[in-house]
Amino acid sequence: MRKKILAVLLVIGMVTGILLGCSTGTEEKSKGDDKQETSSKKEGYTIGCTVYYMTEFVTLMAEGMEKKADELGCDLVMLDAQQDAQNQITQIENLIAQKVDVIIVAAVDSDAILPAMEMCEDAGIPLVGVNMLFNTEEPYHYVGPNDVLAGELEMQNAINEIGGEGNVVILEGPIGQSAQIQRLEGNENVLDKYKGKI
Repeated sequence: MRKKILAVLLVIGMVTGILLGCSTGTEEKSKGDDKQETSSKKEGYTIGCTVYYMTEFVTLMAEGMEKKADELGCDLVMLDAQQDAQNQITQIENLIAQKVDVIIVAAVDSDAILPAMEMCEDAGIPLVGVNMLFNTEEPYHYVGPNDVLAGELEMQNAINEIGGEGNVVILEGPIGQSAQIQRLEGNENVLDKYKGKI
C-alpha cells in the first residue's frame, strides 16, 4: 500500500514540475465517444491521462490525481483504454486535438505506445509514462517502480511462506507490459537460487 501511495505522489510531483514549464492552457475540451471524467475547474492547466484499464491500483492513482488537480486548479481528463493498445493511441490523438498541456500514459503495451512519443513531440505536449515503461532507447519522462526488484521480493516472500521448497505457480498480468516482463524476470532471478527445491 505504501508503494502505491508513493507512486501516486511521484506522478503528481512529476506532472506538477512539467506543468511549471508549460504555458497555461484554457482550451475547452470537446466531448468524444471515450468515457471521461473532467474536473470542474475553469482556470489552470489541462492534464490528459490514459490508462491501460481501471485496476485497483489505477483507480487509487486516478483518485489521487483528481484530488491534486483540484487543489492546483487544473482540469483532468481521465480515460480508460480498456486494455486496447489502438484505443489508447486514439485517445492520445484526441487529447492532442483538445490541446491539453501534458499527457500521462499508463501504457497498454510497451511497444505499441511508441508512436505516441512522436505525436506528442510534434504537438509540443510533454508525455509522461507512469507505471509501465516504454520499449525505447529514446529519453522520456517516467515515474514508476523497479519491477525487477518487485518481482524478486514477491517471489522470495512466496518461497519463504512454503518453507523454501515446493511448487510455485506464477499468474501473470497483461502480456507485453513492462511490469509483466520485468516482474517475471525478478521472479526467475529468485527461482534460479532454488533449483531442485522449487
